Amino acid sequence: MKRAILLSTLALLIATTAAAAPLGVSSGRDLDALLARARALPDFAQHDAVLLCDARATTVTAGGDLATRTHQVVWIATRSGLQAYADQRVPWRAGASSLAVLKLRTWRDGGWWPDAPPISPTAVVETLPYAVEHAADYADLRETMLLHDGVELPCLLETEYEIVEPGGAQAGADGLWIFARRDPALLSELSLCVPTGVAVRPPARRRAP
Repeated sequence: MKRAILLSTLALLIATTAAAAPLGVSSGRDLDALLARARALPDFAQHDAVLLCDARATTVTAGGDLATRTHQVVWIATRSGLQAYADQRVPWRAGASSLAVLKLRTWRDGGWWPDAPPISPTAVVETLPYAVEHAADYADLRETMLLHDGVELPCLLETEYEIVEPGGAQAGADGLWIFARRDPALLSELSLCVPTGVAVRPPARRRAP
């Protein structure tokens, strides 16, 4: 009986230690602090998913290249949330840009998986575009599916990728970013970085840039 109690206590200690392992800082963002804020929400347990971070950073380099980095970290509690965030479609143009997948991992059993930098080749899959508006644009249009392996509910998923368009900033940077989300978002962020001395002239619509 004493041995059984001792083994149970040891198992509980190991589980507690694993659960308390830090998520760490990713791309300058404190994931532990963001998760603590999410858990403090009064209705945290009622949501399908909570976005700890949903950010896009657009950088104009000194050479005129245009780099767009997307970073998303989401806590998922239900299958509905899993369907919304686990698999992501990333459209990009192979003839005019490059795609680099930087992070694609799942937090489970008290640690990130995979725990090494290499990303599983089965998690990055090139497919035909989901929808094409103009036939002339089809030639170099690609779509890459980013899949998270080993998902178990509840879980925490992190995705980060960057699309670089050489010389793409010559005509300016454009795009659409909506801050409102269908699920709670602790951090919804859009940033623009340009070389020193370059003037930023955002067009205004209804008095908003």
